[in-house]
Amino acid sequence: MSLLTLSALFLTVGIISILVAHKTGIGSALGYLLFGILVGQSGAELIDTEEILHFSEFGVVIMLFIIGLELKPQSLWNMRHKIIGFGLSQLTITIVVLSIFFYILGDFLFSLSPSEEFSYLGIIFVMCFGLSSTAMVLTMLADQEILHTYVGKSAFSVLLLQDIAAMPMLAFTAFIAVDAATDAPIPAWVALLSFVTIVGALWIISVYLIRPFFQLIARTGSREIFTATSLLIVVSIALLMNLLSLSPAIGAFLAGVVLANSEYRHELETSLEPFKGLLLGLFFIAVGMSMNLNFIAERPFPIFTGIILIVLIKMLVLWFISSFSRMKKSEKLTFSIILAQGSEFSFLISYQALSGEVITLEQKNILDILITSSMTITPFLVYINNKIILPKMQRTENISDDSQLVKHNVISQYDIMHKHHQENKTVIIAGFGRFGQTIGRFLTARGVQTVVLDHDPEHIENLRYYGIEVFYGDISRVEFLKAAGITQASLFIVTIENIETSINVVKKVRKMCPNLKILARVIDLKHAHSMMQLGVELLELETFHSAVQLSRKAIESLGIHPYDSAKFSLIFTQHNYDFLKKSLNVEDKEMMADLYKSWSKELDQVFNNDVNYFKSRELWRKDKDENE
Repeated sequence: MSLLTLSALFLTVGIISILVAHKTGIGSALGYLLFGILVGQSGAELIDTEEILHFSEFGVVIMLFIIGLELKPQSLWNMRHKIIGFGLSQLTITIVVLSIFFYILGDFLFSLSPSEEFSYLGIIFVMCFGLSSTAMVLTMLADQEILHTYVGKSAFSVLLLQDIAAMPMLAFTAFIAVDAATDAPIPAWVALLSFVTIVGALWIISVYLIRPFFQLIARTGSREIFTATSLLIVVSIALLMNLLSLSPAIGAFLAGVVLANSEYRHELETSLEPFKGLLLGLFFIAVGMSMNLNFIAERPFPIFTGIILIVLIKMLVLWFISSFSRMKKSEKLTFSIILAQGSEFSFLISYQALSGEVITLEQKNILDILITSSMTITPFLVYINNKIILPKMQRTENISDDSQLVKHNVISQYDIMHKHHQENKTVIIAGFGRFGQTIGRFLTARGVQTVVLDHDPEHIENLRYYGIEVFYGDISRVEFLKAAGITQASLFIVTIENIETSINVVKKVRKMCPNLKILARVIDLKHAHSMMQLGVELLELETFHSAVQLSRKAIESLGIHPYDSAKFSLIFTQHNYDFLKKSLNVEDKEMMADLYKSWSKELDQVFNNDVNYFKSRELWRKDKDENE
């Protein structure tokens, strides 16, 4: 099959999968898998699915790089207890329990002769199913928007340790091979020293080379060069880690962590996101295509029994580990189900074991079927859990929690109404010129968490010099706004000077987040009307308040009391906003002029009434002073 034909096939399958997944709500991972199975059964012999699997695993590398960009080194250090606690305990206990399982049922699954029961096959089996699929789990966590919750972070900690452990497992597989691959594995101490050296080099390069380099790229204004540079960084890291027989995924993750403090991290994430999505979709399709249903039909009972028991064992181990955390039962169930499959690394282990004659071709086929089936069944279990089990459990837990809190006078019944609807207090500021900087300084001083976005690399560099954190990127791109956290923000402030750009940004944000509060800086009346038509109710006219303040000082210098000038300014400001609202749908020039004259007359009348009051008050003050 030609490359063009193959590309057209996978793109068609990918588009259909996403449409069906979105329409039915089954999740993108499950949609890709199902269509992969359908394609595989109708012509899998024409496609080298194993080669596609290896290629598409680069999507996992990009995914971990992007996740690393969202984790600053301090955040990773704060996760060390989860990584060791959840990750190490899960891997250790799972390996022990699966070893017992294989000892009892290995013959049933693999039809072993007595002399083979204690062969290296058991070790390969345990290593394959001690791991979980990073690509699948992170995709499902992202689909459910729980990646940054306690459950999501705990699952990620398990995956991170497993990805680290996968490298020694692959090295051990090569070590026990009869015909130990063509290239001898690098000694462990050399690999470890190389790994530490690479991490140190990445940190130095990111501080002294990458930031200036990205600044140079950003000045060109070319999105294509930025995207190419982003890909080059990830590909180079993966290539370097491969040469050292280390995990490209872990190398990319650490590179992302090192670059997490960069002002370009959101733009990096935006540039790489489409490639990550396409490659992971390709990976899931390839997994589905590798399902050999004919092989399952030949041995249905052992295969189905093996799949169910393996998934059940992993779920029980994960539930046991989560019992030592502060997870609720519903969270424990999600945590247990979502990690209960084999890994993409498992295919590499079984392939390497076959190459080294550690296992037979039939045994590898059985292993691959079990791995693929466990990966296929997990999205189904997640779907059932989300749609049927979880809603009932969460309702029960919420009622129970609230009852206990009320019983102990911790919260009132009124508090319960708002307990599960707390807003995220993050504010995103788009544009950080003089106007935006004032807002940013004010909010930061008040303790409000802000994410500041701008598109001028030189301006950003100057702000960074003064210790102000600003992120570079194209604010008009939806992907960039999502990467900056627009969907979780509680307020979006637009201070962009260009009228057309600011309106375009607000249109996209309003479409993406219809309920998000938006505050906008507007230049003139037409600009204000455009924003109001987009549902922006919080507006500030540029220089309006500074002009009013200057007017206050002017009348005070003419002898008006400061209290009176303050009242004048409030009246004028309120009437100005009333005029803004009344003129919203007035397009005719003459009607606008009549409206303005009417507004001016009303304002004069109000001022005249207040002036008479102020004059009488001044006379009262004068009489009072004379009498005293």
